[in-house]
Amino acid sequence: MKNIRLIFLFSLLFAFQSCTSGSDDLNLNNSGDGEVNNGNTDGNTDGNDGNSNNNQSNPVGTNGEITLYSVRGEDISKIVDYQVYGQDLVYQQDLQEHQKLWRLVKKIVPLSYRDKIGEFLIYNGSVTETNGLSVQINNDLSKWKLGIAINYSNDDQQQLIYTIVHEFGHILTLNNDQINTTIREDSCTTFYTDLGCSKSDSYLNQFQNQFWADIWDAFLTAQGDGVMGIQSFYTTYSDRFLVQNSANNPKEDIADAFAIFVTREEGSTGNSIAEQKIEFMYNFSELVSLRNYIRTNLGSSSGG
Repeated sequence: MKNIRLIFLFSLLFAFQSCTSGSDDLNLNNSGDGEVNNGNTDGNTDGNDGNSNNNQSNPVGTNGEITLYSVRGEDISKIVDYQVYGQDLVYQQDLQEHQKLWRLVKKIVPLSYRDKIGEFLIYNGSVTETNGLSVQINNDLSKWKLGIAINYSNDDQQQLIYTIVHEFGHILTLNNDQINTTIREDSCTTFYTDLGCSKSDSYLNQFQNQFWADIWDAFLTAQGDGVMGIQSFYTTYSDRFLVQNSANNPKEDIADAFAIFVTREEGSTGNSIAEQKIEFMYNFSELVSLRNYIRTNLGSSSGG
């Protein structure tokens, strides 16, 4: 199965305000639309192991991996430090930043949803040109790895928030409660993704039926033509998409819609198909509750 990886080339139209208290708490204000182009366990639950082991027994990451943690409810526990050097070694030794990023994840992903996240990765996104990633750990999609590119984490706080919400959107819509990996494509009667057959009541199946079914043949043709084909597809149907990244496939589209639904202060702002995707999110009370949880934790004064 393919791994899900989100390429972020981010341009935001919404603003967040950081607290000035010296903590890592954030205020979320007037959010609008954002675009993304898109070892052994040491038993240390607070991650404060000051030894960065770069000996030959440690693995070498091929995609910028720096440190991998396991997730245990509220805490992360180091699994392994990858062999890194130079600036990446500085990033690896910055355990305060690792914990700061994890605290931000906890503000966005409630404990009841966090059981789907088995691993937390700190990595350098320059290798893959990504700000964040979400990759299934188990073939049945029950556990996922959530990664944050530490080299971009201090560049733009609202971008970091959008990145985490977007990646959470992938885990939310592609986990084993939503996708059945045991049904083959030729036996799937609902929307089939590269990960498996979407359940009939899944967010993704309903989303694809409502917003993609009538342009699916055009999308498949465009997809066959590669990057230029998808660019042309977006140009033709730009009024259907909140951001350009969404035209890559329904999985990206629904993750973008979820991220904008959460970070935008107001609801839908029109009747276009793109804006209907925001209204789609409001049809699910649990998603509205998630939105309120995240916005409240980030300090929004307008949690609803």
